[in-house]
Amino acid sequence: MGNSISQVVIGVIDWSASDKLRHAETLRKSAKDLRQNSAGIKGEARSARFAEADALDVRARALIFAHFNDSRQRTEIDLHGLFVAEARVMLSDRIKLVTDSKLPSLMVITGQGIHSADGVSKLKPMVLELISKLSLSSQVTVLPDTPNKGCITLQFTYPSSQCCIQ
Repeated sequence: MGNSISQVVIGVIDWSASDKLRHAETLRKSAKDLRQNSAGIKGEARSARFAEADALDVRARALIFAHFNDSRQRTEIDLHGLFVAEARVMLSDRIKLVTDSKLPSLMVITGQGIHSADGVSKLKPMVLELISKLSLSSQVTVLPDTPNKGCITLQFTYPSSQCCIQ
């Protein structure tokens, strides 16, 4: 699909999928270590460490999102590997893109939660909650477990004065 925003953020275009995930894991660990090792630090130095950790998380998110989404169409989004807050932001942005483009549907891949600590999806409830809270210019039909248990398909119906792109 060409250069994505994630490629601009991470500054790397030709990494293999496994390299992206491996580097993302390293970035996540570095961010976590920065936060955990800031206990005795106060004031601006602590804020700077947390800002650095946040920047590492942004780069990790971009790598993970690129890994799972660069070959997908605009009508699909895969949220695997993202924290719930990150997935919420990415999904909100994609819903805006889909509805602004008057596309008829969006398949949201959440996974079944088998990689979550308790084996229960944290992303699927977030998707359903987000949809219920968004004020959209279209009606949304939510089809849970479509096309499979790790997905939710959103179908958008626009007012008759707006036409859909097929």
